[in-house]
Amino acid sequence: MFRKALVWAFALGAPAAAGLATANVLMGNDGPKPGEATLAQLSQQSEATDRGIRVAAKSAFFSGTETLLTLDILVVDEGEAAGARAGHQVKAILPAPDGFDSSGFSGQALEAHVGDGGLVAVRLPAVAPPQPYAGTVELTLLALVLRTDAGEIRAAGEWRLSLVGPTDLSAALRTESFAPAQVAVSGHQLNLRGIRSTSETRIEVSNLNGLQLLSQPAIGAGQERSYAIRVDPTLSGYSIQFEPTEFGSVSSVWLGPLGTDAGTSAPVPLVIDVKAALARAPADKDGKFAIGAEDVIAGDAKMVLSGFLGSRGTRGEELGVTVKGNWRAVEGSPAILGPDGTPLRRAGVITSFSKNAAGDVLPGKTEITAFIPGGIPTSVTLVLGGPVEVLQSQPVELRPER
Repeated sequence: MFRKALVWAFALGAPAAAGLATANVLMGNDGPKPGEATLAQLSQQSEATDRGIRVAAKSAFFSGTETLLTLDILVVDEGEAAGARAGHQVKAILPAPDGFDSSGFSGQALEAHVGDGGLVAVRLPAVAPPQPYAGTVELTLLALVLRTDAGEIRAAGEWRLSLVGPTDLSAALRTESFAPAQVAVSGHQLNLRGIRSTSETRIEVSNLNGLQLLSQPAIGAGQERSYAIRVDPTLSGYSIQFEPTEFGSVSSVWLGPLGTDAGTSAPVPLVIDVKAALARAPADKDGKFAIGAEDVIAGDAKMVLSGFLGSRGTRGEELGVTVKGNWRAVEGSPAILGPDGTPLRRAGVITSFSKNAAGDVLPGKTEITAFIPGGIPTSVTLVLGGPVEVLQSQPVELRPER
């Protein structure tokens, strides 16, 4: 359940109360689908109730780099539960980011979100092996976040769960590091390090000097490739998550095309009359709507391709505009401003590209989306930063560290 809920994405900005605040997603339009690891999760029966809220463990997977949990969290006593007691409608309940007792783990919660059927997927650090190990792993949750119609409410309590662990915990927690490697991209020397476990292969890419990924990275051997499940930015580059690979094997990593500043940094503004565009033709079932030249109040109308209105997952209503070209995605740019010039919180930047018959990567298109909690704005202003020059990269071999 947890792996299926993940998309190939990277986040810009600080984590929100129980998940990721903003995400930038890049996908090649002729590219492969995200990798999707199928993990043999252990069924769980443990549950605990406190403060009118029941937390029940449904499944768990333990590896040396992460712990994946599926929880069912429900209000069972509205008279006692925070938020419900105050008369608010509780829409979802998740573990607070700092809500886990970290004594049994190597850190706090990494991620939590509502998935299929209302179940909550949680990704934690690897467990610290209990001594002695008797087949169970104890987990204590000390705080929850209730998402209500009036905002988020924190509920403190104590929910103790006794999780069924693997028969051979040492084997489940096995890890293997890769020896450091480098790849040259048009004069840039990129550094790669990595680690594999029973649940994932995690590659860290650093020393990018302003380069950014434009397509979905892949890992494999020979002609067999597994594509990235997730890409997260770090202070020095990217952290890329792949499906687990075989211990002891040599793996090749394809970073794909990378983008660099094309040398033009002057802002490119576009003002779009959203109200007029939607009045002419409402969004279709996929959320797409047409934006005509007459709807572009200012800027080059030929750059604007289409609009998007809808909700992707549980993150809230979004408004997006797709424009021609690959535009550099950094903190604060591209930006979408409301009618009064106030920046809207950016939800994503999706960059796609095309290839010619020779396999060369050509400029494509970029979709910029923003959250619109206050409803559909009458107009928006897009402020695009610098365009991207596309550079090719070669695969690099990663060998187990000896």
